[in-house]
Amino acid sequence: MGENNAQVFDLLKQLSQTTGESSEAPQQQPASSGKPDPTRITDYSSALKYIVKYVTSNDYIMDEIRVLVQTQNRKEEEWAKGRQEVIRKQQVRSEGQAELADVLKLVGASQPSTQSSKASENDRELASYDRKIYQSALNLQQSQLQTLAELKIPLFCINSQIPKPQNLDNDRRKVLELLKDLI
Repeated sequence: MGENNAQVFDLLKQLSQTTGESSEAPQQQPASSGKPDPTRITDYSSALKYIVKYVTSNDYIMDEIRVLVQTQNRKEEEWAKGRQEVIRKQQVRSEGQAELADVLKLVGASQPSTQSSKASENDRELASYDRKIYQSALNLQQSQLQTLAELKIPLFCINSQIPKPQNLDNDRRKVLELLKDLI
C-alpha cells in the first residue's frame, strides 16, 4: 500500500510540473511570493498542483486531513450501528409482543389489535433516528469544510471577493478523493 501511495504521489508531482492549457482564466498570483495564494485558486488543475507541491509536504496538514477522514469513517460506522440497533430493538419488541399475544390467547384474555399502529410507530422511530443522523452528518460536513478552509486547502478557502466557479462542488469532490488517496 505504501508503494502504491508513492506511485500516486510521483504521478501527481509529474502532473503538477506540466503546464497544461485550462479553460479557466490563469490564476493571478502576487509577484512577491513564490507560493500561490490558495484562497485565489478556483480550478481543479491549479488545486492539484498546489496540493502536490505544498500540502503533501506539510506533515501537520496531512495529519489533520487524516484525522478528518478517520473521524468521518468512525461517525459513519457509529451511525450505521446505531440504526441497526434501533431495528434490532424493534424486532425484539415485536417478538415480545407476539409472545404476549400468544399467552393472552392461551388464557382467553382479549388482545388489542395494534399490529398496524406498532408498525407505524416503528417507522416513526426509525425516521426520527434517521433525521438525527442526517442533522449530525450536516454538522460534521460543516465542521470539516471549516477545517479544510482553515488549513488553506484550495477550493475550500476561496476568497469571498472571487466568484465561485460553477463546477466547484465537483472539483471539491475530486480534491477530497485526492486527499484521501494521499493519506
